[in-house]
Amino acid sequence: MEASAVRLRIQGAEIQMKGEELLLSTPFGEIVQGAPRAWAGDREVQCKWKIEGDEISFWIEGRRIEEPLRIDPTVQRVWGTYYGGEGHEEPSPYQSIAVDGSGHVYFVGITPSISQIATAGAHQVTIGANNDAFLVKFSSSGVPQWGTYYGGSGAEEGYSCAVDGDGMVYLAGSTSTSHTGCTNCIATAGAHQVLHGGGSDDAYVVKFSSAGVRQWGTYYGGAGYDYATGVAPLMAGYVFLGGASYSVGGPGPISTVGAHQPNHAGGEEDEFIVLFCEEGSSGCAPLAHTTLEPTHPQAASSFSWSVHLIPFSGEVELHAAETTSLEVYDLQGRLLVCWRLESGERRREVIPFPAGLYVIRNSATGEAVRVVFPF
Repeated sequence: MEASAVRLRIQGAEIQMKGEELLLSTPFGEIVQGAPRAWAGDREVQCKWKIEGDEISFWIEGRRIEEPLRIDPTVQRVWGTYYGGEGHEEPSPYQSIAVDGSGHVYFVGITPSISQIATAGAHQVTIGANNDAFLVKFSSSGVPQWGTYYGGSGAEEGYSCAVDGDGMVYLAGSTSTSHTGCTNCIATAGAHQVLHGGGSDDAYVVKFSSAGVRQWGTYYGGAGYDYATGVAPLMAGYVFLGGASYSVGGPGPISTVGAHQPNHAGGEEDEFIVLFCEEGSSGCAPLAHTTLEPTHPQAASSFSWSVHLIPFSGEVELHAAETTSLEVYDLQGRLLVCWRLESGERRREVIPFPAGLYVIRNSATGEAVRVVFPF
């Protein structure tokens, strides 16, 4: 079969070449498909994308017609391993795997096993009760680095993990362990909530260093059943926690004064989202929340600096009353771009990243704004 006979029709996107890559521009952002590779028998031959209207196909050179052709062959397994002990381990049904910038992989779950989970010298080397959460780190080549239980006298579930730009790892889930008789099992001294909320379960979130040393941990819950299903670092010192809550009333243990929805709506459970800030991070002040839309381009008019979206241009106009740098971070806390502005300067810049939620921070004042770029 000729390679030209293999065709893909693309609808709802503009197709163009970007070097040797295929660029699909959609209303929700850009999709980049890397350059294809092809083999004729055991020989690799030249292969490029070919665009014809709304269809894409392949251009092949160096292959004889009688030779079998393989384009982008199937993925080969690099490594795989079991992880568990004598009990029944359960994976998280939510966000169970996270990868850091060096290729280390973390995963979480639930275990009743008393062996083959925690490594020597880990934060918690023995199981707390019948069920604990666990967190384990592997190298990119599949070598275990460390593993730890996380739990007390009750039952814990490990539902989510995430890694920030500094390599710190966060574990979140639910716990029925009370603070009574279990000091520091779940929450650390001085945490946001050091005492269990009193319901059957509370949500929790804990932060570890890349070496597995606990930095802090906190309960998050009220008098009902509360659990966390997602955790996402925002930028240095800030982390989101999300989940579900049966705890009614508010403002209180779940919602804050002036929040979008300060009271439970009265159904069986409501979702929740909370932003934590570590003391000393950009003054630990609440982040101003602004959504950029093409018809409402002003992003930060209350500060001595501003970021204006130029409608339908893919550009922003920057301004600062004083000399500063405007830093743009993704939700994993990675610095994407830094725009240096002199006092009174105003200029335009191309937005060098796809549509999504980002944080713009003024390095001089520590002020930060969450914005959605709609390209």
